[in-house]
Amino acid sequence: MLRRPIRFGVAILALTATPPVLAADISAAPPPAAPAPEVAISPDIFDWSGLYVGAHAGYLFGNSDVGFGPLGGLSTMGVETDGFAGGGQVGFNWQMDRLVLGGEADLSWANLEGSHTSSGGVVQTRADWLSTVRGRAGVAFDRVLVYGTGGVAFTSMETSFAGPPGYNSDKQGLTGWTAGAGVEWAMTDNLSLKGEYLYVDFSDEPYLLGAPTPTPVDLDGSYVRVGVNYKFNLF
Repeated sequence: MLRRPIRFGVAILALTATPPVLAADISAAPPPAAPAPEVAISPDIFDWSGLYVGAHAGYLFGNSDVGFGPLGGLSTMGVETDGFAGGGQVGFNWQMDRLVLGGEADLSWANLEGSHTSSGGVVQTRADWLSTVRGRAGVAFDRVLVYGTGGVAFTSMETSFAGPPGYNSDKQGLTGWTAGAGVEWAMTDNLSLKGEYLYVDFSDEPYLLGAPTPTPVDLDGSYVRVGVNYKFNLF
């Protein structure tokens, strides 16, 4: 008969001890985590990668040195040359973060000519086309690309001499190097405008102008131009 009161008393003690334990557990629970802050979405950065084609127009001005006498060492005529030029280009860009690498080839139809008159006669030069194949490397500031460029240049120039012993003309292909810089602005996702400066330097080539020995003629100059490009979104 005494077992039931003892069991009942033990149960009452257990129930009275439970609330303090539960209260201690609740007070020790960690506070709820704060909500994660919202991440602002940055605007899209323009991607210069892709194939492009375009057109350009500008002005060429430079100088040709025409040397007479053995190996061109007796006298030299400096012929100032200038003229308008324009044509087309094709290229490709590859962008890594802000670095943009690529290549470009262009062909310009030109009206580059000049003449020099002296007591010995008249020298005239004329080039009607110019082409370059160049690498490009630049830094992109979103829709503005600032770049440097360099490579090889090609042209064909006619040189004539009117004087003793008469009139003679010769035409030779010239190969040289080119270097320059430019800036390009993307007006839309596909269309961009650019301004560019190129320096070109062609080495001496021997011309047959009636002298006992070939006459060395060179050409160097500056090409300032503007252009427009259309970029194809390949990716």
